[in-house]
Order: sequence, then C-alpha cells, then structure tokens
Amino acid sequence: MDFYIAYEVDNPLNTFFYKPIEVSTNLLKALLLEEKKLNPYKRYKFYFNLDGVNFSFIGKPVEIKDKEITLMIEESHIELRKYPRLKIPYPDIVVKIETLKGHLKDISLGGCRVQLEKPISPYFLEKGFQKIVEIELPNGKTFKVKAKIVNVMFTTKQISCAFSEKSENVIKLYREVIDYLRKKLEEWD
Repeated sequence: MDFYIAYEVDNPLNTFFYKPIEVSTNLLKALLLEEKKLNPYKRYKFYFNLDGVNFSFIGKPVEIKDKEITLMIEESHIELRKYPRLKIPYPDIVVKIETLKGHLKDISLGGCRVQLEKPISPYFLEKGFQKIVEIELPNGKTFKVKAKIVNVMFTTKQISCAFSEKSENVIKLYREVIDYLRKKLEEWD
C-alpha cells in the first residue's frame, strides 16, 4: 500500500490519507484518498518518505481540484518516525498479548505502545518476538494484529510493538481509535 498520512496541524485527529503526485522545493501536489474538504486557511502536516528518509511538510493548500490538492510548503522537517503517533490519554482501550493484559498508551500506523497491568515475565520473549496483539475498543470492536515486539520496559511495565504490515486491518484499527478519541473530546465540550 503506497500512501501516506496527513492531518490538520491544530487538530491532529482530523487525519486523512493521500498519495503524492509531485514534490518540489516548496510545493507538494497530492491526491486525497478520502472524501475530505481541506480548508485553504488552515495548516496541514503531511508525512512523506523519500528514498528511506522520513519527512514532514507543513503548509496550506493553494489549489484544490476535486481530490487533487497543491500544498505550499512553509516548513519541512526530517522525522525519526515514519508515522505520527496518537497518545491515548484514557485507559479504556484494552490490549492483550498472550497472557498479558493492559491498555493502549499510543498508536500509529506503524505500531503501538501498551501499558500492562502486571509485571512482565522474564520468559515473555522465549516464544519469539512475533506476537498477535488483540486490541478491544470500548464500543466492543476487536482487532487482532500481527506485531513484532521491539521494546520491553520491565520497570514501567510497557511493551512497544511494530505492526508486521500496514494492512487494511491496521488502517481500520487506527481509524477506530481516532473516532474513539473524537467522541471522547466531544464529551468534554
């Protein structure tokens, strides 16, 4: 799947997917992969990978034609991460990895971090680094995702996982988490 993620700078939950058409010094021409109305007065952050180097571009749309947009790049940054991470401030998204149980701390299209309820057994990785991560949202939807354990933090009882692939299931999970966070924010208004 060859696409990237972008979001409104002032509202990171206002995300969308795009495919780059052309990138120059100060312009990014892109095809939106969703029905999305961009506001020419708002700034957007577009994540992009060029020859293995991760970038982010911040700018405003200067031309919008159907699903094709041209973004005037105001800032560009080299990013350590390929995908932006969403922090999850609520402990109600349940995560299970084998016999371990906890809640989602953050998520991206590339992976997630889990805060566990109990200490991690020193034998946790004996069966290998590849695991099935089961994530259950408060609305009852459950997602099972293949992931590689990339970091185990025994003292803080946290595990970081890299999803094995950017599959349709991962994209649906990411979207569901965004929708969940939006609803939680609406409850505060």
